[in-house]
Amino acid sequence: MSLKGVESLGETDTASWLKTLHVNSIAPLKLTEALAEHVARSKQKKIASITSGMGSMGGHASTGAYAYRSSKAALNMVMVTAANELRSRGISEDEARRLVVLGFLSEIVQKIGEPALEERLSAALEAELGGAE
Repeated sequence: MSLKGVESLGETDTASWLKTLHVNSIAPLKLTEALAEHVARSKQKKIASITSGMGSMGGHASTGAYAYRSSKAALNMVMVTAANELRSRGISEDEARRLVVLGFLSEIVQKIGEPALEERLSAALEAELGGAE
């Protein structure tokens, strides 16, 4: 292994991978399940998750980190699927889309390190998604 927890082909550890999937994919789903009815009754109707570009299927040319990458890809699918289902519980399609898009991009925006730029990007995302508050 080149870095602790970052496995290369032939170095994957099943137990570690399952733990990563549990923390990054299954736990957010279980939390969403537990809070769904409260969120549906709330004013803002938001559920956020923190994902990563490493979970994206497109534009990915690096190697390794199989457990982390697959857990974030699974999280992306979990949140898209949950957003679809939550629409039937009182969360509009726009709010469900905001839930997924803002949940995905919040980690990236926060890494910029320039508070004024982060604020402008967040405001632009809110405006684009029709949910400026």
